[in-house]
Parts: sequence; C-alpha cells; structure tokens
Amino acid sequence: MTDYLIALDVGGTKTDGVLFTPDGVVLRHVILPGANPLELGLDEATVRYLGAIRALMGEDIPRVRAIYAGI
Repeated sequence: MTDYLIALDVGGTKTDGVLFTPDGVVLRHVILPGANPLELGLDEATVRYLGAIRALMGEDIPRVRAIYAGI
C-alpha cells in the first residue's frame, strides 16, 4: 500500500493543496478559498482545512502518511 503525502499552503486569499507520492509525483492539486484563522476564526478555518484534505484524498486514497501545512 502506498503512503501518500499532503502539503497545504494556507493564506487569506487561497488555500493551495497538493497530494503526492513519497517520490514527488503529484497526483492531485486543488485551489480553494483562503483559510486564515486570524481572519475567519479557528472553527471556520478548521472546516476549510479539512475540506481541502478531503478534496485531495477523494474516495480512493486509503492512507496519508503526513500532512504539512504552512499557515
């Protein structure tokens, strides 16, 4: 089973996310609305973070080894 990785770049204007393999092959890329907790509050920002992760994983990614978020 492959372990996948997720990277999120979260800002005030957009959330940029990538799902990739350990050897660097990008499988999915999403750009979603911003999720800065200082602007939205922690609860709404968390909802948006989780939405980005779900969008990247879809229904077919069984396991993510690590998530890195630059917020």
